[in-house]
Amino acid sequence: MTKDFVKFEELKEKLNRAIQFFEQGKFKEGEQLIKEILDDFPNFLPARLQYADFLLQIGFPFEALDILRGGLKFSPNDLSLHYLLGVARQKCWFLNLAEREFQFVKDQRPNDPEILRQIGWTKVLKGELKDGRKLLREAINLDLTNPYSYMDLGSSYAMVLDFEEGWKWIETAKNLKPDEPIINEKIDWLKKMERDFNKFSEKDKQIMREMRNDPQELKLEAVENMFLLIKENTLTKDDYEEMKEELKLAGLLAKMLQTEIPKTKDKKTVIEYMEYHSLIPDVERKISQKEFERIKNKLLDSKTKKEELKKLLLILAHQGKKEIVEFLEEFLKKVPKDLKEWVELALKECKIFSKAKPGEVVKIFHE
Repeated sequence: MTKDFVKFEELKEKLNRAIQFFEQGKFKEGEQLIKEILDDFPNFLPARLQYADFLLQIGFPFEALDILRGGLKFSPNDLSLHYLLGVARQKCWFLNLAEREFQFVKDQRPNDPEILRQIGWTKVLKGELKDGRKLLREAINLDLTNPYSYMDLGSSYAMVLDFEEGWKWIETAKNLKPDEPIINEKIDWLKKMERDFNKFSEKDKQIMREMRNDPQELKLEAVENMFLLIKENTLTKDDYEEMKEELKLAGLLAKMLQTEIPKTKDKKTVIEYMEYHSLIPDVERKISQKEFERIKNKLLDSKTKKEELKKLLLILAHQGKKEIVEFLEEFLKKVPKDLKEWVELALKECKIFSKAKPGEVVKIFHE
């Protein structure tokens, strides 16, 4: 029996103890044991994969990403590594990069239903609903017992406010795995969405459905989610580079993430405007006429602070109603000079979501 074999068996035994700690809820002990393994044997891929999987489960995707990147140096073609890289990047909202990792695995395992599911769901999050749903249905056909494919397909309909179709698929997922926490969390999310949606008039519901089916809006929402997550984390240099690459792949302005102070006022305003989307909870929610009147009065009140004005303008920017477009056009004529560019961006974004000028998002956020 060689020394290398003995050492490998010792590493496996140590890793198994770490896994047992995780399963027992002793996260600190398990993490410490895996860190010891990686400190002594950084090329031991099973430990990296297990540690990254643990970090993903407890909600630390950027930390998992850092661990997984290290594995590429010595196992560049390992399929399990690329799969977890895809999951980590998906959770970081680096959706184009995630799809690339899943595609790498799919090229080697073309009929793997889990990989088809992950690519399908990633496409849905990117706003490519038709292609994403097609792949999710293929995943279901290949594995009729996997509840997560049904859950993702149902979620793809719920996110565009088609609750009847959404419930059909998510209830199937629930029947397949009644006690699965992720599915039950999704059901709670769907109930809340439907309850809030039903507060609106039928006319407003129809407008909201049309807007939610706009791929550009879904694409913009994904970018906003990415910025929101970024605000909550400290990025490494590698994270920063991946973010720039993600924006390039998405066709967005990578320049907006440059670390230096923008040289022109216009460029600085665009960056600030984009980043503010992540500062407002549920920025895309639809407001009532009463709330619109309240916001309008606030905007016209000279006592309203500048920071509040910016946030109110962003809320209006996502409404897409003719009345609000007309108000912003009038407001632009009387707004203080230091907010003029901001109001112009809000007006353009509001027109994006109106029927009059669909697709103008390219003019604001795309090169």
